[in-house]
Amino acid sequence: MVRKFHFETEGVQGLHEALVGEDPKMRQMAAVFLGQTADTAHITGLIDALHDRDKQVRACAVEGLVAIGSGAVPGLIAALQDEWWVVRYRAAEALGRIRDEGALSALEHALGDEKDHVRYMAAKGLGGYARQSSVDPLAPCLEDENEYVRKRAALSLGAISGGRARALLTARHQKEQHPEVREAIAGALEGAAPSPSS
Repeated sequence: MVRKFHFETEGVQGLHEALVGEDPKMRQMAAVFLGQTADTAHITGLIDALHDRDKQVRACAVEGLVAIGSGAVPGLIAALQDEWWVVRYRAAEALGRIRDEGALSALEHALGDEKDHVRYMAAKGLGGYARQSSVDPLAPCLEDENEYVRKRAALSLGAISGGRARALLTARHQKEQHPEVREAIAGALEGAAPSPSS
């Protein structure tokens, strides 16, 4: 459970100022503390921080948005359309960690992103949801040109399990040439036993 912190108005204003300040360490801390307030009023600032030039600030903004939770989902779904792939990647990461049902369709759509990093993170997030409805959207990722996307899709299908997931994994295992991906598929198959409803 996320612990909610209370800040006086002046303190919150100071955090917002620090979030756009010159010092990257201060921007990092501001992102974390704003998330810990669990106040949806800070979502816009934190999503803007996904554009920060500093990688750690972007990571801290994700932590803040995950701490806020479901209230951040609409803004994060919108961020999946951002022109910069890094923002889309971080938005997919946050949505996968929040695991709000309202984000499921958006993550499935992100599996078709032009950038492999985004496809990877969307596939990873869907594994956390472990919904049968995601099996068919994940299927094309087993054929992805990027081996990391294929590996992550296999692991997520293994987490979802069921007859359809197992059939897809079995078929891909017969064709896969990359040793690490083959190993991941084999491991996923062990966890993808058919479910009673499959």
